[in-house]
Amino acid sequence: MGYDDKARKAQQEAATDPIPDEEVDGGNKTDLRKLNGLAAQQDAVDPNKQPNIAAAPLPAQDASAAKRQGADPEELSPIRQAMLQQMEKMDGKGVGMKEFDQVCSASQWKKLKKGGYTSCIDTQRVVATMAFKAAGVAVRKAEGSKTALYAFGTKTREQAGALEAWVEASPGMGTTPEPGDMLMLEKAGKRHDKASGDLAFSRKDMNRRIRNAKKQLATIKAMKDTVMSAKRKELASKWAQAAIDKAVARFDEVKAILEPRIEAAQKKTAERMKKGGKLEFSHVGFFKSAKPELSADGKPTGRQIWETFDGGQSRVAGAVDGQGAMGLTRIYDPTTNFITGEASQGGAARWLAGWVNIDKMVKKDGDEDA
Repeated sequence: MGYDDKARKAQQEAATDPIPDEEVDGGNKTDLRKLNGLAAQQDAVDPNKQPNIAAAPLPAQDASAAKRQGADPEELSPIRQAMLQQMEKMDGKGVGMKEFDQVCSASQWKKLKKGGYTSCIDTQRVVATMAFKAAGVAVRKAEGSKTALYAFGTKTREQAGALEAWVEASPGMGTTPEPGDMLMLEKAGKRHDKASGDLAFSRKDMNRRIRNAKKQLATIKAMKDTVMSAKRKELASKWAQAAIDKAVARFDEVKAILEPRIEAAQKKTAERMKKGGKLEFSHVGFFKSAKPELSADGKPTGRQIWETFDGGQSRVAGAVDGQGAMGLTRIYDPTTNFITGEASQGGAARWLAGWVNIDKMVKKDGDEDA
């Protein structure tokens, strides 16, 4: 049986089991970055279409947000502290909530979602605008421009580069963003995305099956002997454990097929980018913190656990269609420069294009615009 047949069979089997609510991606199963969607998102950062945004005040002594991100607030610049605080205020907010109207109101969402729009770029724009106002600092303007941009969307590399604020990412670069920096992710091609997305689906399916089996085990153990005899309990427990073993074995089988394909595609992407190649835009968000990933025995795996803050999410509780902004945990591999991608885009890993050094966007006394 070939991989495609196995994947199809796994999906058919998965479809027979109910998927918990937390596993459903807000009903949005399409690629949200189609060309027309990109146009809509780029319009969002057009200076002529930016609304007046009221900033939440920055408390003089309140450094709690920075502390929660694992950073010493004493060492963070005012704009970075403000960024973290504004992210916290917007965390868990989405379409249909008053706080999110500055990003995208319910009426705007109803029109824009048909074109593939998501709120990632507008979230970045609003959070950055509020942070600059709250910190009491001005943003630098590009040479020849009369309008300040607080986010750059699909043109992040070019426009932030013009301000000398862009940091290009690459495998083994040995550095990470700082709290408040703005990230940009890119797609690595259809072949990579299919294999990476399928692996993400298989891992998700395995975890769901294991959770269900463990719940059944707990229920069985809690039953009184008058309800289920000891012999039936033993048989039911064996069945649940067999379901766990089967789920792990199925995932390991698919993983063995897909991982070599993914690794080959990622190496090809790195070579392409080293030669000045270009990739398709995927997503923008904010960096909050990073720490080493540890294996089960406590040893570093070489990968990093990144905490990010992102708009364009499709699972925000209480939001229309789940669309909104929330904090996420991503896995970043410094050796490949790939990072966890967007669930709404199929879950495929993404190439880390780089980030905007937010400190370099601040206009200092005596500075001329770039």
